[in-house]
Amino acid sequence: MSHQIRSDGPGLLHHITARVNWREWHLEDVCAKQCLAQLIREAAEEFGVDVLAAVLMSNHMHLVVRSPPAPLYRHHTTRRMPNRHYKAWPQGHQKSTVIAQFMRSVRQRMSLRRQKELKLSGRFWEGRYNAKPIEDATSLTIRIAYDHRNPVKQGMVARPEDFKWSTAETWRTGAITPLPVLIRQPLPFGLTYETLRCDVLRYQNEEALDLMSDDLETLWSHPGPIPSEHWAELFRSHGMSP
Repeated sequence: MSHQIRSDGPGLLHHITARVNWREWHLEDVCAKQCLAQLIREAAEEFGVDVLAAVLMSNHMHLVVRSPPAPLYRHHTTRRMPNRHYKAWPQGHQKSTVIAQFMRSVRQRMSLRRQKELKLSGRFWEGRYNAKPIEDATSLTIRIAYDHRNPVKQGMVARPEDFKWSTAETWRTGAITPLPVLIRQPLPFGLTYETLRCDVLRYQNEEALDLMSDDLETLWSHPGPIPSEHWAELFRSHGMSP
């Protein structure tokens, strides 16, 4: 069965989830998380990808990333032809999108290291990573806040910022953590960094967000930006202010 072709382009936002095969806890120890955090930073620098949020759990990771601007995007997705012209890789090729190259670099290098360290055989990651576009400002805010609440929801910490292996503390104080926030492009949707930061901090402390997973996935399953009235209705139904 053929895979669905993922959409990507310059400056586009994506929410990414990647899981270890059979959901084994091969990312649980500190060395594994340090290695994965380093690989994410290195790949982000190599491909010019912005990392707005990241959370490394024991058997999976969440990322909110943004493709580089057009000139750098073209650099990574075109090849030089014999006549010295440049041609884009065909749609579906592993080099046809920057996010695909970024994730391939992170996952492949992590797989090789952990398989060697743990003497594993077979597939390390659970098939393809999941990538969903982020197409409106509220979705961006909630995606970041919802990911930051993952360790709280799992009972690992009392507050998002208490979990070392996420970007929650960086958004709260600007502190340098193993997973720094890397933003090199102007924010989309007319947002400023301070506006986004205030909204992220507001929502990542909302316990009601933990109960909204099914409703959120239903909203995000529809293509295109989500109208503000839909967000307002969802928030009111869970006792949150829009």
